[in-house]
Amino acid sequence: MADEQFYLHVLLTTVKGPTLWCDLCTFDNVLHPSFHTACLVCGLLQNNDEWHQCLTEAASMCSSNALHCLFALVLKHCKLVQLWCL
Repeated sequence: MADEQFYLHVLLTTVKGPTLWCDLCTFDNVLHPSFHTACLVCGLLQNNDEWHQCLTEAASMCSSNALHCLFALVLKHCKLVQLWCL
């Protein structure tokens, strides 16, 4: 569920002018089944930038313990293309 919330955030900050939820998942007049799929099709998930953005945003509003847990979840459950230095 948390993954889909992140992909929703990515779409909300990228897609211009959506008026319905389905607008966020529609690309080239094709409605995609999830926010993750829509992000992939739109080319928003080509590298680890989304995880770097996620951790950067979390660092500004989370405690160090919560940030540590988020980082562990990303490492455990997400398919990272490459690792980066923070």
